[in-house]
Amino acid sequence: MTGLYISGNSPIHGLNPLIKLSSAVPVILFLTLVTDAWTPLVFILINNALVILGGRISPL
Repeated sequence: MTGLYISGNSPIHGLNPLIKLSSAVPVILFLTLVTDAWTPLVFILINNALVILGGRISPL
């Protein structure tokens, strides 16, 4: 499986990769401790919205 990189000028593209990683790690650790199904679902929806809007990519 290969990743799809879409070059562009967006807020997410300009960030340092270490900042992206350090912002994701606390969320991942929090989600490992959650026992209900709704909290991860909300985080998935928020993540998708941030990637689509912040990365300026097509939802398709």
